[in-house]
Amino acid sequence: MARLFVLLIGIDRYLGVSPDLQGCGNDMDLAAGILRDRIAGDDLDLLELCDEQATRDAVISAFRRHLGQAGPDDTALFWFSGHGSTAPLPAELAHTEESGCAQTTVCFDSRTGDIPDLYDKELALLAAEVLAGGCLLVSIMDSCHSRSGMRDPDGEMRGELPPRLAPRLETPPALAALLPGLSRAGGLHQRHIALAACGEDEYANETYRGERPHGAFSWAISRALVRAGQRGTYHDVWSHARDLVTARYRRQSPALEAGDAGLRHREFLGGTLHPPAAAITMRRFRHVWEIDIGTLHGVDPGPQETRLAVHGVTPVREVRVVRAGTMRSTVEPIGWEPVPDVRYRMVLTEVPFPAVAVVTGSARVADDLLRSPHVRVLAAEDGAQADRLLRVDVTGNGDHWIRSADLERLAGPVPVAEVAGQVEHIARWTQIQKLANPNSGLADRVHLEIVPAEPGERVPPAGRPALPPGRVELHYLPDGTPPSVFVRLRNSGPVPLYFVLLDLTDRFRMDADLFDGAFVRGEWAAVAGRGGPITVSLPPDRKAVPGASVTDWLLLLASEEEFSAEPFHLPRLGETSALRSAPGGLRGVLGRLGMQAARREFTVPQEVAADWTTVMVEVRTSVPEGPPA
Repeated sequence: MARLFVLLIGIDRYLGVSPDLQGCGNDMDLAAGILRDRIAGDDLDLLELCDEQATRDAVISAFRRHLGQAGPDDTALFWFSGHGSTAPLPAELAHTEESGCAQTTVCFDSRTGDIPDLYDKELALLAAEVLAGGCLLVSIMDSCHSRSGMRDPDGEMRGELPPRLAPRLETPPALAALLPGLSRAGGLHQRHIALAACGEDEYANETYRGERPHGAFSWAISRALVRAGQRGTYHDVWSHARDLVTARYRRQSPALEAGDAGLRHREFLGGTLHPPAAAITMRRFRHVWEIDIGTLHGVDPGPQETRLAVHGVTPVREVRVVRAGTMRSTVEPIGWEPVPDVRYRMVLTEVPFPAVAVVTGSARVADDLLRSPHVRVLAAEDGAQADRLLRVDVTGNGDHWIRSADLERLAGPVPVAEVAGQVEHIARWTQIQKLANPNSGLADRVHLEIVPAEPGERVPPAGRPALPPGRVELHYLPDGTPPSVFVRLRNSGPVPLYFVLLDLTDRFRMDADLFDGAFVRGEWAAVAGRGGPITVSLPPDRKAVPGASVTDWLLLLASEEEFSAEPFHLPRLGETSALRSAPGGLRGVLGRLGMQAARREFTVPQEVAADWTTVMVEVRTSVPEGPPA
């Protein structure tokens, strides 16, 4: 029987390195809990090393003795949360790297006495020893510079907590202090797949999730594992985690590398994960009612109310979330008495749209935003706990710039009188982009497929496969023609579902023009864009020069009941447009949620509790760089 051997290492406190970290032990507690909950006991062999347990010698020994037990049908998982750094190689090995330096993993006792960091070449050597047993090796690295390869960092540190970056070492260790047998590092072994928190010259951020700090990447991987089933692939898990991280940290880009490209689409951890629940359930437990989703599933613990209702029942029987835990939440019924021995299937009916936090040094902007229902102004020191954060900076000449949490420019320069309106616009766009229904019973029945279109084609050719799931990369043709695709909206379930397809652009525009609403029968697929090819091009104000690009997020909304697409409309940032819909014409849970994102005070009585779900595909279209001169 195939088994999973797991080595979890989380280091917050160090003997020879500062600053200490805060979320690494929490990462490992979370990972261990999910693995034990989702994997049968006989299939899982887990070892966890934290803080003083994770010395250099102990890590090396655990790698060899614990992960080394994995045989030909097994999977070995190495998950590290802690400091990463760079260090020069001993003179005898300096020729193996152009820079003479290598990426390092910092152990608890690294840099005390003659104890060095654990070099990437040493990890590669340990990986080869484990792989010699014939297993598959999976590594998850939540540290700075965690992608294989290394370049020196530049620029300022970003993020609300110190990044997982230890100072660069300037003096190489003695060759004798490293593992014997090191040589030039090659690519990944063909049975090794690596998930990394960030790119070669990026930082891994820590962030507060509820009341506890975590690594942004480890939290995102945990979120992805919670919703992944036995058929979830490595690409699926990475893609979902990457979307969660880059939504907040646009300069932290999680990476996925595989020695054999086919590994990306194999079942995560060999299919050992038990499938998640197909729907949300409510039960009586220890004198309170609880549901089996929590903050790890996306339930917001903030002051805004989350409501659920018994699926398909009239009149509607709702409950409100009164305490959101990591995996489960406590609820209380609203005006009805559940039967204690009954387990109820529930669906979300009221999703909180947390106000986007804004940090600004402008008193005028702060005063203007105080009246906004979509944002809340925080002091700089409180921004660390915000899940969604924008910064409004004022330059020396009085210009205002709107930036993301990690300082990427989103808009500017903006006249001070227009800042509040543009911040609100970005906040509304962000709230819809993050719209999701954890544990929807429809999740596995709804699919958004991007199919390449050849020049001159008018209908999707039968049998042409869709592009792999996750982020889609499209490119202009050599003659300057923009690419075209067919967009299929597939309902693989047995009953009709109502679909609306939103296009959200990197100019913070949103519309449903590609598919503004229709029922799609079971076991059928509709084609957006009136059934024809969709040309994906740069906006008119962005010249199609080499290196130019545009990003669209296609968000498919699906529901058991009809709903209005009209509230899901925003013009480009800086433009104005009247809200299209009248409140009296709204139908469906999703229509009401769209209106709530537009007008916080708007409410409509619930007629029936229908299930709904969303699917997101990111599409990046670019003009290829020309050949080198």
